[in-house]
Amino acid sequence: MTERIVKCGICHAEIGKFDTRDVKVPLISGYFKSKDEKHDFPAPFPANDIIWEDMFCPWCHKRPFLERDEIVTDIGVFKVEAAAETDQLPPDEIGEINIPYIPESVIEAHQIKADMQEEIHQVSLTSLEKASEEVQKHMNPAHQCEWCGKTYAHSSGLSRHKKNCRKRPSE
Repeated sequence: MTERIVKCGICHAEIGKFDTRDVKVPLISGYFKSKDEKHDFPAPFPANDIIWEDMFCPWCHKRPFLERDEIVTDIGVFKVEAAAETDQLPPDEIGEINIPYIPESVIEAHQIKADMQEEIHQVSLTSLEKASEEVQKHMNPAHQCEWCGKTYAHSSGLSRHKKNCRKRPSE
């Protein structure tokens, strides 16, 4: 029997089926089918070109594959073979290694994701800079002790400090 049930590596819920003859590394979502097609149970992963790092368990919302070449099944862990030579790109100009074929749509999706993460990072930096400016506004030098140089956000804090400042000249 070549068809196995896929289980999440975290919550061990049954999330779909796969054919052991078809699945290769890198794992993509197109290898996995509905666990019960007769009763219109949905496929575990909506798109056909998502790689294993971007697939999530529909039950616990965690990554169901803990390793890039292992699938937890109903009878234990299934070790996935590397792609055959026909599925690999020709050697690079140096002639060192063969790289497994990755669909163009997967590469585009990862580039879009990387661009979005860079954009989020830039927004976060901008927000951090604004927050830093707000802190600097509150640390107004006008509320600074003339004897010891401590800075306070409000004049009331400075007033309390001045009463007990150790560097205050004696009267």
